[in-house]
Order: sequence, then C-alpha cells, then structure tokens
Amino acid sequence: MTSNEWKRITFPFDPKIIYVVKIRKEAEIKPIYVGMSETRNIGRFGDYVSCQFSATADFKVGVAARHLASKGYEIMIDYRSSCISQVHTIVHVRFSPFNRPLRSRVRE
Repeated sequence: MTSNEWKRITFPFDPKIIYVVKIRKEAEIKPIYVGMSETRNIGRFGDYVSCQFSATADFKVGVAARHLASKGYEIMIDYRSSCISQVHTIVHVRFSPFNRPLRSRVRE
C-alpha cells in the first residue's frame, strides 16, 4: 500500500463488536487473534497500535503484529457488530505462521 491509497471502513455505530486479527502473505490468510469489545468498538484496534506494556493483551497483539509485519506479512482486522447477549461462547485462538495453535481459550 502506498501512502496515497485510502482504505474505507463502515462507521461503527454499535459499540459491541467481535473481531479477528489476521495475517496475509501472498494468497494465504491466517487468523492470529479473536477478540470482542463491549464498549469501544474499533477503538480497541488503536490499543493494539499503541502497544502499551501496562495492558498485557494489547501489548502482545501489538508486538506480534509489528514483528509479523517486519517479516513481510500484511496485518488485517475483520470485525462485525455483535449483540453480546446472543454470543454464548467466544473462542480465542492464536496461530503461529507455521500452522500450530499457540494457545486456545473458550470464554462463556
């Protein structure tokens, strides 16, 4: 992407979202982190960009994204609005670029 290209996102009226951080190299896309926000919608993404050490998950995701980007991966985030009351189980799965799960957790 050159600095002259614009990206578009849909304005997030709903503060409740579910999102997936993904990496892409050539045609292959892999998820590396799944999360949700009940109050901050896409503001959560800025937390990963700022990569504050005091916020453990933000720091880990931010550092991982920076490291993978330095290795030539494109970092992407897909998100959608979510009615949290309808979400019964959120599965957090982190994958390494080598197809091995790093950690899985189920939250109800």
